[in-house]
Amino acid sequence: MWKLVEDNDREIEENTNEDGDPLPFPSIDQLGNAAEWGHANPSILQAAARTTHVEPTAPENDEGDFDPELALLEV
Repeated sequence: MWKLVEDNDREIEENTNEDGDPLPFPSIDQLGNAAEWGHANPSILQAAARTTHVEPTAPENDEGDFDPELALLEV
């Protein structure tokens, strides 16, 4: 099991208990139970997996051939 380094969120280190021993890996039964899963960042749970989309707008140099549907596919 791993965790982010407190000073650098792009590095990871081994997650240990109070005694310094590595944390045990969850069993297959635990991993199969949805109640055992959670996000490290609680704000993800509050977002309810919803994303806000912004409608594409035509660029300033548009010559009238801008298609918003195609612009969404390019993202």
